Amino acid sequence: MAVTNADQSSGAFREFAPDPDRAFAIARELLSIPSFKGEEAELAAWANARLTEMGFETELQTLRPGQAQVIATSHVSDSRPTLMLNGHLDIDPLRSNWTTDPFEARLEGNLLIGAGARNMQGGLVSILLAAEALVNQRDRANLTIALVAGELQGGLGTTHALERGLSADLAIVPEPFGVDNLVTDTWGVIEFAIVVQGLSDHISKLHLAKNPLPVAIDLRAALLERVADRFGSGETAKLLFNIGGFIAGRGDEYSFNAANYSPDRAALLIDVRHTVDISSEDVMRFFDEIVAEAAADAADAGISVALQSGSTDMYRLNEINFPAYNANLPAELEQYLNDRRRESLGEPFAQSGTVYPHSYCGADTSHMGNAGIPSVLVGPIGPAPTPGIGDDAVFFDEVLETATYMHEVACTLDWAALGRSQ
Repeated sequence: MAVTNADQSSGAFREFAPDPDRAFAIARELLSIPSFKGEEAELAAWANARLTEMGFETELQTLRPGQAQVIATSHVSDSRPTLMLNGHLDIDPLRSNWTTDPFEARLEGNLLIGAGARNMQGGLVSILLAAEALVNQRDRANLTIALVAGELQGGLGTTHALERGLSADLAIVPEPFGVDNLVTDTWGVIEFAIVVQGLSDHISKLHLAKNPLPVAIDLRAALLERVADRFGSGETAKLLFNIGGFIAGRGDEYSFNAANYSPDRAALLIDVRHTVDISSEDVMRFFDEIVAEAAADAADAGISVALQSGSTDMYRLNEINFPAYNANLPAELEQYLNDRRRESLGEPFAQSGTVYPHSYCGADTSHMGNAGIPSVLVGPIGPAPTPGIGDDAVFFDEVLETATYMHEVACTLDWAALGRSQ
């Protein structure tokens, strides 16, 4: 870890240049621990131990068996604001066709490759690099490091921590949106299933069956048409709508092992993104109306149609929704954040505010922002997935640059930068 101009404890301002070897050493340990959603406890324990060793006061929070997160704090002065660095421990399911062991991190040129490297283990490495350099400095903001579980379940861990008193005056979340972008606005995210229930029977008695598939297929077409009519399409759309799964089979587990029987159950798995000027309540009322109409039409045929929200072992949808979020940063704070990037990395942000396609994504900034914590997204991005290759990668230089930027903000954040008095 390269720190210039003064030793760690002097309190004088320092320039910060993360050591690439140290960064990769952290990455190798971190990425070796599987941390799929609902299974973050092992990585949380590892992070808790590392932050404790650094000198942070830590709290290991258990959400449920196998799922945990760590909140670490370092307080230097009641006269300084608190900066939170927030990142999620959970990673996306592995893509197929990995070429090497996904839990053995490797560097290939400027690519850090490993399971979850892009979303968002690369950002976690940035947080830990900055935290390690900052913890023994005294001339800085107070620090909270929140390494949370369940972000891929709608922000389960951050909401859990907020309910237990998590607070800060500014939060930076290094999601993979690029170190050139300051993303402050995100769309709301809602996930749900529409389940069509019928009655199965043998191929010899299909006239007695109540097949849900035709109803589900017609419902899919109706949804696509009515969403476009109500919310528009293309670049002007105020709502994005995706049917991410269409399954059918027999029983609650959608059994596929009896092709000689008709299905009795079908489900559409749906993800919706909406702008901040549309409430989640209005969105759900719209879909509730469509489902109610479909249910009324299908009732005479002995088929039911119902909307289900929340996660189940079968559907694995978000347990809670991300609200839409527009940070509306004070002009002083937005200018400060741009100036800090210019000071630490040579140039201001190329884009700020609503930055597509990144603003389509839900993030924990929405939960924190709606709880009164100004929150922004700045983090290392990776290359687009390569067809036929499952390897997950993030740009290593952006991991280092994100750490540099967070260090700069932590060393300079004061009440004037936030646009308010203490």
